[in-house]
Amino acid sequence: IIAGEIIPDFISPSGKGKVLHRRVGFRDVYKVMDAPLNEECFFRAKGKVELWNAWTGEVSELAVMQETKDGTFLQIPNPPPRSSLIVFSPGEPKVALKDSSEIETHLSETIVLDSVWSCEFIPTMDNRWGDFRLPATNEMIGVEARELQYMPVIQSNDSWNKPADEDSWPLVRNTFGPQMYKLYVGNEIDFEDFIDAAKKSLADNKTVKLDNKEFVWEPYEFSWRWGVLDQPGSQGWHGLKGRVDDRFLILDDDGHFIFRTTLIVKKDTETRMLIKGEKPECILINGKPIAGNEIRLRGGTNQLIVAFRNIRGKGLEPGRGLTIVDNRPRSSVVFVSADEYQPVGSHPLEMEWYGHPGLLLFDFFENKPLVGYYRFLASPGLQGMHFKAFGQVECLIDGKPVTLQSNETTRDDGTNEYNLALDKTHSFPVWVDFRVKHIPGYYGGAAFPEPIKILTGTGKINIGDWSKMGVLQHYSGGIRYKKTFNLTARQSEGRVTLDLGEVIATCELLVNSKPVGVLINSPFIADISEYIQPGTNYIDLLVYNTLSNQYQTTPSPYKGNPRSGLEGPVEIKISYQEI
Repeated sequence: IIAGEIIPDFISPSGKGKVLHRRVGFRDVYKVMDAPLNEECFFRAKGKVELWNAWTGEVSELAVMQETKDGTFLQIPNPPPRSSLIVFSPGEPKVALKDSSEIETHLSETIVLDSVWSCEFIPTMDNRWGDFRLPATNEMIGVEARELQYMPVIQSNDSWNKPADEDSWPLVRNTFGPQMYKLYVGNEIDFEDFIDAAKKSLADNKTVKLDNKEFVWEPYEFSWRWGVLDQPGSQGWHGLKGRVDDRFLILDDDGHFIFRTTLIVKKDTETRMLIKGEKPECILINGKPIAGNEIRLRGGTNQLIVAFRNIRGKGLEPGRGLTIVDNRPRSSVVFVSADEYQPVGSHPLEMEWYGHPGLLLFDFFENKPLVGYYRFLASPGLQGMHFKAFGQVECLIDGKPVTLQSNETTRDDGTNEYNLALDKTHSFPVWVDFRVKHIPGYYGGAAFPEPIKILTGTGKINIGDWSKMGVLQHYSGGIRYKKTFNLTARQSEGRVTLDLGEVIATCELLVNSKPVGVLINSPFIADISEYIQPGTNYIDLLVYNTLSNQYQTTPSPYKGNPRSGLEGPVEIKISYQEI
């Protein structure tokens, strides 16, 4: 009864519409949400009606369908999820035509634009203060290759002998590579039997057989800078705290663990062993237990075994939100030259061993003559590259050899620096292949201590999710899409609407070099009638994504969804008014 006596502020016949209504001075301001486009809704207000565009500041008058003693009926001008800011002011309303001579608008034509667009990259990550990568660098971080497909091959000659079935090559990330083998058994296995069986399996690198069970040596990878991939150690609440755990051996279950690898020195060398975290039950060098921290390694290859007994491995514990609390037992065992055993100190986000001049590297492949084949799909507009690598590098672009410019001497960090400037721009994405003559200890992604910087010009891109387009998977920034379309004189006289389809995340639109506006949510539709002309018209669309793509290679629980770019379909819709 009471509800029937009260006139609502707003009525949506579909029941979908919602409003926020405020009386501001002499105006009634309605923010209308979720009401269907053109739905005739009731507003408990009267007077002149305007649509205020919150993005452009434009004000346009709205025609009302009817005005009663209680309020006004008018059609909703924007489709969901776009809201409408409708303002009533004192004055006479504009009334929509209702007789037989009413102007009718109907869709007449749709022009579907093809999927290939011209593109340019607009980097946005200014790293002068180290906001996106440490140490800080005076650069805008643009397109980079951070993950590459990889296949190692034992090969002593200098010819290209790339393995087949390239699509099956696993992905590796820069700085991360195989360092050791890991073997795990449960506590039900006798530890001494475990050690003996493991030592016997070293000659042929086969499985370990114990109690009628087979246990497999698994490659164990980490980065001397970042530690274990995406497992930097417990950070506390809400993600990263600028720390990387120096203990790179993760003991993640109840039972016994063995890690094995080789240490290679050119001559007999006095070394010091440094242990952090969980203390191993035993450490073997060339099959013999060692005591104390000062060890003399023989020149050549030295087999290292690090074994842990009866570990009580804690799992990862859920924290607040997406945060994971990592309290798993960890350890590290490293060898450094006896005269340079002190840690050199570390920067945030790197292990203390990173860049240590006396560190003896682990050689996963036991000093075999090895080359690594790498490949990645470059971005559109490829003009060149700049990168550092451990080892000599040869390169193919689109299957053709190119000459890399290299410094003649090795840098202090042991890397070679390479530059490539192409004679022509590759408009469409092409495959880049590397052949790296490996240096022991730098396999997989570890051969590249930094991302490979891609130098770009104007290219051609197919609309779609750019996070699925090779190296663009990790690109956070902008892409300027450009396209032309033609209109006849008759078409240019109609109401012309540009429908961009799906866009992630925001875009700025220009037509014929005139700014149309900024679109931040769907529907990504703009009336471009006042900007078009007969003949050739130019679309300039600047699309920015989010930092999610950058975060995909950061050990953060807040990686987000990397979906990015102009997905379309893109259509020009033309309608005409008829009396």
